[in-house]
Amino acid sequence: MRKNLITMLNECSLSKALGLTDCSFLFSDSRQLLHTTSLIKYPVFYKVKNYTGHQPPIQKSNLLCQYAYRVFPQELSMIPRNALIIPLGSMVEETLKTLNQNSAIHQTFLTGFPHSSGANGHRIRQFQEQKEQLRKQIENWAWESKRK
Repeated sequence: MRKNLITMLNECSLSKALGLTDCSFLFSDSRQLLHTTSLIKYPVFYKVKNYTGHQPPIQKSNLLCQYAYRVFPQELSMIPRNALIIPLGSMVEETLKTLNQNSAIHQTFLTGFPHSSGANGHRIRQFQEQKEQLRKQIENWAWESKRK
């Protein structure tokens, strides 16, 4: 998953925006630029299978809602406002959109970034379809970050 993520981040020019030669440095020498987290930090199983974010929908579970809409925004409030959030998958992106609409988060986040898991069989096609749009979002974020 990390290899796929690094490849996609490099292809949409995040390395350039951060002044790195390669996004793999985010996991080594430039680790201070990266904050990894999850919308729901703990393992969740549904019907003896790993929870994918779809069944049950987060909104249908009080426990999952607590983590997604209360705990997660509290964590994000501790990182800089000029951070770039890269949601892995559509459910995380949809949750971020809701949090943003409710002014619960203040960071910029990418839209259209597919989950980098090898289990996501549509990852490559989705990424190719979104790559230019993702580059533009990163370019705009980098430009705005430098202005502030």
